[in-house]
Amino acid sequence: MAVRISMQGPAALRTRESLQRTQQAFPGGDVSTSVRTRRMGSVVILEPQMAHLDALAGLTLRSAIRSCAGDHHDGLVINLSRVASIDGAGLGSLVNGMQDSGSAGEFRVCAPQAAVRTRLAATALDRVVQVDDFEAQSLRAMRLALAN
Repeated sequence: MAVRISMQGPAALRTRESLQRTQQAFPGGDVSTSVRTRRMGSVVILEPQMAHLDALAGLTLRSAIRSCAGDHHDGLVINLSRVASIDGAGLGSLVNGMQDSGSAGEFRVCAPQAAVRTRLAATALDRVVQVDDFEAQSLRAMRLALAN
């Protein structure tokens, strides 16, 4: 399942400008704003399909997190393996997403590329959100947490 957003007016203009900046920063790269959603048992995995997690992509990710709130699940994993860079708005979407998921179980981030991991550490977000090197680590940690 992919989540897409649409906007009109000033927000749409800012979104188009953001998309153009992303296309310039990643020529020939993936500027998709979709988020792939799948389940592994009682855990939902969201995988942003964009190279740059900025304001536009952050809105899409947050929307995907919110759409999972109604589903019964014990945890949420954000797989950042396709995200090459993240800006302040993208970091904000992770924080807001964690808050939006609330008491819906564990919240973990996995597989960040080097630049994204550096940004998570520089902003100390890696102290607030559990960050794992691999998706399998996140799933294993959630299974252990559920068993206790």
